[in-house]
Order: sequence, then C-alpha cells, then structure tokens
Amino acid sequence: MTNSTLKNQRLLLAVISTFAISQNTFASDKVVVADASSDAAVEQQFAKGMSLREAGDYEAAIAAFQGVLSSEPALGRARAELAVSYLRALNFAAARSEAEKVLADPNTPDVVKLNMQYFLDEMDKQSKPHVFTPYVTFGLGHDTNINAGPSTSIVNLGGGQIGTLGSGASPLSRNYNMLNLGLAHRYLSPTPITVTPVE
Repeated sequence: MTNSTLKNQRLLLAVISTFAISQNTFASDKVVVADASSDAAVEQQFAKGMSLREAGDYEAAIAAFQGVLSSEPALGRARAELAVSYLRALNFAAARSEAEKVLADPNTPDVVKLNMQYFLDEMDKQSKPHVFTPYVTFGLGHDTNINAGPSTSIVNLGGGQIGTLGSGASPLSRNYNMLNLGLAHRYLSPTPITVTPVE
C-alpha cells in the first residue's frame, strides 16, 4: 500500500469521524420519528445499520438504512448515515447523492450542513476518477560482476557438456548510476465494480 493510498484513507476516515460526530445535532442516541407506534421498529433498524457498518458489512448497513428511510423518508439522521455507509463502500456517486439530499433539506441543522459540505469537499478531492502522479528515482551502485557470467566455466546443454568458457575469463566490476522518470495513473470508479458469481 502506497503512502498516497494511506493518506487518502486517513483523510476519508477523518471526514467520516467528523461527520459522524456532527450527527448528534439531529438527535441524541435515539432516532425520533413522527409516528410513535413505529418508533421502536425504526430505532431497532437504525441501530442495526450502525452495528453492521461498524462490523464492516457495508452492503447490509446500506440496506438497513434504506429500510429506515422507506418508512421515514424525512429522517435526516438515517440519510446522513446512509451517505457515510456508501462512502465506506466506495460508492462515491451514491454517497454524493444522499449527502446532497441532506444538504437540501431545510430541517437539517446548520452545523450538520457545514460538516456535510466538508464531507462532500473531501470526498471530491479523494475520489477523482483520474489521478496522475509524476515520479523520479535516482540511484547509485556497484556491480562486482557486470558481465553476469555463470557460476561455473563448464557450459552444459541438455544434460551434456558442450564446452568451457575461456580460461582467461574473469568477472568485471563497475560503478553505475540510474535515473528513472515516470508518470503513474490511478483510475477510481465512481461506483464499485461488483462481480456476481454464477450458480
């Protein structure tokens, strides 16, 4: 894993952490819904989504938050957590779509909107489809046998001896330097590529 990849992961995790903290302004640990009769079921589904995501099962977490939103489409907290789940699943297009819905909701608190905008800005930086990185490498060395001769003077072919190297053959040594210039390219799909096994 490259330093660039580690840096990107740290930035995305920082965004997720900052954003997750901001969600407390929607409500406390409880998810508040309009219909008290469905409150327990929605809270249970929401808690399930959070647990699944923390366990790394992002697809199941996404399904759980979508289930919450199917019964409570105006529940901003669930939509915000769905956006984070999509981000962790590397589905940037879906994460952006859900985050923008939270931003557009007039009931979203200002502090959450600020953090959501930060979330989107950082995601844009880290999820560019094409990233080109130039690089230069330089090295110095010493080779004790630049002619890279065999370890024995006998030349074999097909199990039989066909000759010998000249008796005056000897290894040559030399100092060397090298310079490499390059351009690395990374493509990152805005939506994850999934492979469905054939039964």
